[in-house]
Amino acid sequence: MGFFGTKKFAPKKSTMRRAQSLNSLKDPVQMQREFNPDPNNTSFKVGETTVKVKADGSLTTLYNEGDFNVKQQNEQLQKQVNRLVLERELLLDMLAEVTADYKMSQKYGPK
Repeated sequence: MGFFGTKKFAPKKSTMRRAQSLNSLKDPVQMQREFNPDPNNTSFKVGETTVKVKADGSLTTLYNEGDFNVKQQNEQLQKQVNRLVLERELLLDMLAEVTADYKMSQKYGPK
């Protein structure tokens, strides 16, 4: 026998819930956009970037003007960094050559 005199556990039945109403979309244009999307317009915005879905299912990213400028500046800065690295290597090679010449002149005398 159980704690309260019965052997069966019978949870209380919950009340029926009402279905959500679709009346929150009263604007017919908004309802059309939500429930019947245009298959020809398959683009959507993610933040400031527009993403377009092609017919084969691949995604294409369309950047706005600001993103393009940032990419262009990034490429320009990358070129500048590469040039500076090359200049540094050239200067180190020149320093090594001058140092070697100096050491040789110290050891064996002037050329």
